[in-house]
Amino acid sequence: DGTWVTSSDEAILRIEVSRNRVVLHALSPEVSIAGAILGSGGPIELSSDTTIDTPAGQLRYLPTRSGYVGLVMNEGGRKLGVKNGQVAEIGRKPNPPGLAFPARDGQENIQWCSGARAARAKREDFSLDRVLAGRQQASIRPERDSIELHPMHDDCATFVLREGRIGRAKRPVRVRVGDMIVAGTNVIALRAPE
Repeated sequence: DGTWVTSSDEAILRIEVSRNRVVLHALSPEVSIAGAILGSGGPIELSSDTTIDTPAGQLRYLPTRSGYVGLVMNEGGRKLGVKNGQVAEIGRKPNPPGLAFPARDGQENIQWCSGARAARAKREDFSLDRVLAGRQQASIRPERDSIELHPMHDDCATFVLREGRIGRAKRPVRVRVGDMIVAGTNVIALRAPE
């Protein structure tokens, strides 16, 4: 259905990420890039701006060169309307009004070290999303002529993607319609009201 998970018996794609490369494996015979069908299991390295057609819709891979190796984005159905002067948070458990990141449980792809801290994290259902995104990750406040992004988490980085370039927001920064906020495994587009 186009949602991202850490493990699934019904996945249509698998993406392997290392420090220098991103490899896509088609797990459905209906996955294509630039009209060329990949076929099940077909690995392809993603290295440039790429559109991926899947049974669940279209995805876009965008390489970034700092902070992330790249971003895989799709049009999600979740939206949050924010009025001028209103503050809205984003994160795993934002204060209302807020946009909550999807919960992707699963520890299957985590390799645990030995030790008390690792054992405690495993007992507490620690996941990749929990290390990359905070409960209250960042907030946005639109005004008449601008939108201000406030990073709220000291340990979990918030990035701004603008015109193909990504940079970390270490303090409040002005963002604009068309920019995207990247936090953990989530990409949020800033759009004008419809």
